[in-house]
Amino acid sequence: MIPADPALATALLLALGVALAAGISDLWTGRIPNLLTYPAIVVGLALWTVTEGWSGLALALAGALVLALPFLLGFLFGGSGGGDVKIMAALGALLSLGPGLVLLVHALAVGALMAIAVLILHGRIGDFVRRMVLTVLYLPLGPRKALGLMLVDGPSSGRGEGGHTAAARKAPGVRFGIAAALGLVWMLMPEGWRLPVAMPGW
Repeated sequence: MIPADPALATALLLALGVALAAGISDLWTGRIPNLLTYPAIVVGLALWTVTEGWSGLALALAGALVLALPFLLGFLFGGSGGGDVKIMAALGALLSLGPGLVLLVHALAVGALMAIAVLILHGRIGDFVRRMVLTVLYLPLGPRKALGLMLVDGPSSGRGEGGHTAAARKAPGVRFGIAAALGLVWMLMPEGWRLPVAMPGW
């Protein structure tokens, strides 16, 4: 589904290309290259500045920050890779805030389904439930300690460029570059096939 607004249609096509490239890279290498994400952020900010002026730049910046924030928190706690943060920032800058939030909802839904599938395939459902219960019980001791219990192999400081932590690469987990690409394809489907979320600018 392509919107009538030429700027948004252009942004969506660019975002789709970036997301698919990131998804393929994440699938085959477990990494999302900086050469893809950084230029995409710049292009997104430039596109919205040229077409919408300062308000467009502000919304593109907001999109980049809001979409990246959940993954930045995951990165700080050792649960996601730096590439996840950067690809979501890039897609947020390209799509701007409103459509970016729609993408975030779809991508998180895909990520949740992927996580469940991975847990089932690796026989980790019981372990996941146990960690969830312990996380709730440990919350009074601080969020960092509590959320650390959700990591499969514990926190690690070994992060590669644009990739996942060393522990995340060894342990079963969700490669969010793939989830972001599938989420973007999903949100572009006709009404009734995508999630019932308002689509700004359509």
